[in-house]
Amino acid sequence: MPKKNNMTELEKKQIAMLLANNKMLEETKKQMEEHEKLTNKPIPNDVKELVNNLSQSINDKFPANIIQNAKEFSYEDIFPPYQEKKQYEIKDKNIMTSNYNNYANNNDINYYNSKEDNDDIDYYDFREDNDDDVAYDVLTLPSLGQCYKNKKSKIKVAYLTTSDEDLITSPNLYKDGKIIDVLLSRKILDKNIKPEDLVKGDRDAITLWLRITGYGKDLPIRVTDPESETGESFDSVADLTAIKIKDFNLIGDENGYFEFITPIKNDKIKFKFLTYKELKKYEKIIKNENTKINKIRLGDTISNLERLSKNEILNESDIKNLNKMIQDLKVIYNKMQITDNAAYTKIITTGLIMQIVEVNGNTDRQYIKKYVNNMNTRDSYELRKYINDNEPGVDFTITVKRPENLGGGSFKTFLDFDEYVFINIA
Repeated sequence: MPKKNNMTELEKKQIAMLLANNKMLEETKKQMEEHEKLTNKPIPNDVKELVNNLSQSINDKFPANIIQNAKEFSYEDIFPPYQEKKQYEIKDKNIMTSNYNNYANNNDINYYNSKEDNDDIDYYDFREDNDDDVAYDVLTLPSLGQCYKNKKSKIKVAYLTTSDEDLITSPNLYKDGKIIDVLLSRKILDKNIKPEDLVKGDRDAITLWLRITGYGKDLPIRVTDPESETGESFDSVADLTAIKIKDFNLIGDENGYFEFITPIKNDKIKFKFLTYKELKKYEKIIKNENTKINKIRLGDTISNLERLSKNEILNESDIKNLNKMIQDLKVIYNKMQITDNAAYTKIITTGLIMQIVEVNGNTDRQYIKKYVNNMNTRDSYELRKYINDNEPGVDFTITVKRPENLGGGSFKTFLDFDEYVFINIA
């Protein structure tokens, strides 16, 4: 058994993080078992498989020695019971309202002040008072500030400190998916800039800088060979300093909006790149759309099975088993909550409605919605392509060397730069 004292601080934190995640998954499995006992109804196999796959996915993000050591230590062996410091507590969302309003009135950033789009989206204040002598650097944003009213192209960002590592090893922040928000809130020194009001590409660039300066350029990754017929995967290391910022040549107007002329109807359109806050709202809509389509497909499956259950070829036992399966599927079907029952998605139109701010000088939201719904398909395609091709941000395409025992050579792939980058250390 390895000695705890021989471990580096980074290894201890990685083990603690892995143990915490595994503990949450084990609790989930126990809850499913208790549910089966209480209801006398089995949990669907696909749900169990999803939990097991999630466990494997988390383990794949850690080096082999960390996984092995995690089997021999408990969380308490590595660290004493964690107590979050008072300044890290989540503040009441209502307390932040006046700050948000002042922020919008000062026009420091392109603030999206729409009540209907703020519903169900919570943002928290984890900021701390920074010392005057805090170490920082000045970063140039991929957007060059053109997406915002204030046109700030550079931003002061503080280096990670040991107090930040208390947060990096806090399981609750990963469970809630808030770790990046927390770190950006603490490290961006301009308190007039809120991380959720930045476009995603600017956030990614700051996060990338924090990871490189805090834990080095090497990021352990698990890669699947795209040319392997059997889906062969292997461990590799990504050089984060090789990742490049995309070229951005657009010029925003006084509001941070950009202009596009449609090729067919020659309409003059003004659009914006969504802030992270708006993007999360859009992703929530997409999730609902995907759930809706899955529910429709499940409904079709249930209908087909019900017709099959009336087939005279089936014996009584088969019909009984089939009816039980149908009832189980109906339980799942009824639990799938959606906002409407339309048999199609509105992902494309919703995205354009959120991005377009003006059409031929008309800024009325209802007019824009109607325009998008009746937009020429070629015009719609060219606008979306223009937005995607010119979006400011980081190019996470990387080149990976294939091991010699798998044939050698190299290939390009997309780096999954998620919230685990601060605990996945080479």
